[in-house]
Amino acid sequence: MSNRLDMTRRGFLKVAGGVGTGLVIGCMMPVRNATAANGSKNGAAKFSPNVFVQIDESGIVTITIPKPEIGQGVRTSLAMLVAEELNVDWKNVRIAQAPGDGQKYGSQGVGGSGSVRSLYTPLRQAGAVACLMLKMAAANRFGVSADQCVAENGSVRHGSNGQTFGYGELAAEAAKLSAPAPSEVRLKSPSEFRFIGRPTKRIDNADVVTGKAVYGIDARPEGAKVAVMARPRAFGGRFASYDAGAARAVPGVTHVFEVGPNVAVVAKDTWSALKGREALKAQEPSSGGLDSETLRTRFREAMTSPPAAPATVAKTVTADYELPYLSHLTMEPQNAVAHVSRDRCEIWAPTQIPDRAREQAARSLSIPLENVTFHVTLAGGGFGRRLSAEAVMEAVQISRQTNEPVQILWTRDDDMRHDNYRPATYHRMTGGVDASGKPVFWAHNLAVPGGGGRGQGGWSNAGIPYAIDASYQQRVGVSAGVPTGAWRSVDATFLGYVIESFFDELAVLGGKDPVELRLQTLRNPRLRRTLELCAERSSWGRRLERGRGMGVACYSGFGSHCTQIAEVSTTASGKIKVEKVWAVMDCGVAVNPLGIEAQVQGATVDGVSCLFHAGNTLERGGVKETNFFDFGWCSLAEGFPVDVLAVPDAEGIGGVGEPGYPAAAPSVANAVFKAAGKRIRILPHRQ
Repeated sequence: MSNRLDMTRRGFLKVAGGVGTGLVIGCMMPVRNATAANGSKNGAAKFSPNVFVQIDESGIVTITIPKPEIGQGVRTSLAMLVAEELNVDWKNVRIAQAPGDGQKYGSQGVGGSGSVRSLYTPLRQAGAVACLMLKMAAANRFGVSADQCVAENGSVRHGSNGQTFGYGELAAEAAKLSAPAPSEVRLKSPSEFRFIGRPTKRIDNADVVTGKAVYGIDARPEGAKVAVMARPRAFGGRFASYDAGAARAVPGVTHVFEVGPNVAVVAKDTWSALKGREALKAQEPSSGGLDSETLRTRFREAMTSPPAAPATVAKTVTADYELPYLSHLTMEPQNAVAHVSRDRCEIWAPTQIPDRAREQAARSLSIPLENVTFHVTLAGGGFGRRLSAEAVMEAVQISRQTNEPVQILWTRDDDMRHDNYRPATYHRMTGGVDASGKPVFWAHNLAVPGGGGRGQGGWSNAGIPYAIDASYQQRVGVSAGVPTGAWRSVDATFLGYVIESFFDELAVLGGKDPVELRLQTLRNPRLRRTLELCAERSSWGRRLERGRGMGVACYSGFGSHCTQIAEVSTTASGKIKVEKVWAVMDCGVAVNPLGIEAQVQGATVDGVSCLFHAGNTLERGGVKETNFFDFGWCSLAEGFPVDVLAVPDAEGIGGVGEPGYPAAAPSVANAVFKAAGKRIRILPHRQ
């Protein structure tokens, strides 16, 4: 059944009463959940309490955010969309986090850089309808038509005599009016925007920096126990033995029992739970398992010969690229709280898809969905890791067995060794240029664990952003048994690096400038424009001192287009330092330039970290690394400026969270080649 937003007249609701006199506007998602009710105590019509906009008598506007905040700034950007059409005073805007409830709010997932894209029009319409209703209420008082009234900065004034009423003064009267259909409201043109396109600080910054913000790990109700799991290190493994009695003997430990292949230790506090887990002395079978070298052999054996190159090829190059498994390693490890009591369940969790997690909990408990209350907390990072809800399900299982509220906590080593990883991949690239240096042949043989995809079992069009007529890709799967999942930018997390690095190799093979060759062959004019602007901002082509180099990479995806140019320096000993990265992002309508800047800067640091540091190693059927110290990430000492330009474009609206990642690492790697003459084909390139 579809969870798409319904923006018909029936899809809007107004509520007055229950929370005091005021105006509430929202969008029903979907309409099937709108149930008519009798008038409230002050006589206004009332529907299901699924709302986006609420205005109280004091003029405070509360905007309910249906999507989880995982650090991407969605609370601010979505509130800006409503505020734009509502013509509100920003200082009077407050936000409320919607609970997990797909029946009321539609799909609540955050992933694929889709939050602002999916709600750009619906939330603006919600604000516009609220604004029109306030103008209608004011018009009734003035004795004129609504089109003779002007809404601005949280008030409505008479267009002729200047008489003004604040939104709070009009809220009760507006709540009694019939909501117009979205088709009856006019949305602003870009030239009229006051909020959209204005750099805006995050609306919840103060709460975050003062410790008032509630993350999942903070959301432990009074009296809740703490649980940790002993988890077999090898994927698919089970413990050969463990000492439950020793764990139960630890002061504070209340329960020890199996949850699938794991052993749960429940205690009165975190320390006791961890000491209890330690006392288990859980032992695994000594038999071996898959390691990285064996997987590399399987990858190489999966490589096949590329299609024949066209007769116009004058020179060819072949290169193998290798990228590792990657843990998400969110700053806040996985966690959740559940309280199961009879036929009800209450959950507190940081998750990227709260509505789906709620549904999973209801199914596992065999209780009605409406009996599950899901509190959505802030999340300390997502990057695709929180698309799955293992921690939620573990908390539910443990609470059901102990019959008390329980918070499950994953330690950092749990998070590192039991992730849904970005898959390791192996790429054999073959390309050729004609006598003029123009690329005319491209063959990309990709091996990925667990199965194929596009081109499985045969060669198909590569779908690269460059106009190379003879371009092919084949994707083949190899067995590995390692759980994988979405990682920031999904397939582009590895394809972006390989495609942009190898295209640079073709530029060198043909004796072409990497920027000029891209400008000549890029198919997308919007991506070409970001390249032109980025080259201009970075002064591409300027003379550099010895040991320095500049590199470029481009990416289109998630409705957006991004170019990054990096400058690096190298020492005589080969030490590489990133000096600066320039980025130009065309995401269509740039809702919040500050948010875009933050996302692109973060994605760039992620990309450089994965180039020089981050990677998981398989050892005895599991992951070797346990924490940041052996996984690796950019340190503060390695920091570098990232200059970001958001280019507004009238062609729709694209995503921002993912598109800043794919071109970051290859732009730096290509700069390293210019500075030091070496290609980085195996990641990470640890120094």
